[in-house]
Amino acid sequence: MNRILMAHLLCLMGLISVGCGGPEYTGDKRYAISGTVTVDGEPMQWGTISFIPKDGNNRVSGGPIIDGKFEVTEGRGANSGEYRVEIRWQKPTGKQVRDIDTDEMIDELAEGLPARYHKDSELTASVSEENQTFTFDLKSAEGK
Repeated sequence: MNRILMAHLLCLMGLISVGCGGPEYTGDKRYAISGTVTVDGEPMQWGTISFIPKDGNNRVSGGPIIDGKFEVTEGRGANSGEYRVEIRWQKPTGKQVRDIDTDEMIDELAEGLPARYHKDSELTASVSEENQTFTFDLKSAEGK
């Protein structure tokens, strides 16, 4: 009898530790968002992307861009709605500067994209159950 009781307790503990499989957050439904970012036809080596809600009510979402791709999990994802998208790209300037912490010479980095992609972003995205993957083809110069 003790073995049966012990087996049931172990099963119950296992079920409790697994949980119900629900989301790891509270509030409105969030969606995992992903996509690609190219600059002048080439994958952006690394940068950041932010989805900023136009209505001010939803949450800001985003993350790193690595080798032209970004993936944001559901737990950190965006709610359904309209977003202004900001993309930033710190690219080497070709100059070396002294690192104030290590005193070593390092590559100087500067924003590589026009303000229309970050500070005054004209990029938009509509996140929904049907629309969670996005492609952004950017130009590194204003006139391109």
